[in-house]
Amino acid sequence: MKFYLCLSLCAVIFVGVALADFEEYKELAKKCMEQNNITEDEFEAMPKDGSLDPSTLDERFKCFTHCAMEEMGYLDETGKLDLSKLEEDERITQEHMDAAIKCKAENEFIDEPCEYSFKMVTCGFEALM
Repeated sequence: MKFYLCLSLCAVIFVGVALADFEEYKELAKKCMEQNNITEDEFEAMPKDGSLDPSTLDERFKCFTHCAMEEMGYLDETGKLDLSKLEEDERITQEHMDAAIKCKAENEFIDEPCEYSFKMVTCGFEALM
């Protein structure tokens, strides 16, 4: 349970919501972990106290974030955050939208999909803290 809670937080922190259907998310997390060759042990070994240095983070974890955002339907055909998809989600508050708009503007120049998604997540986390 702790593992999937951490995955949930890492994958959707920029919008500040947990997915309503935990079982659905668990499958999404498994799919993205498999796609990026990440084991549960590897994920559990990551620092949970905010001391993670993004410059040393294995690319697989950044790509996990991209996979999760894509699977949740929050990315458009170019791989960028689709604000209209967020607006359709009833769990998204105005505070979440403000953070998403800010982070999208700050990171729109990033072309590499995994780096973009990871920067969006970290930006959103900072904006909501």
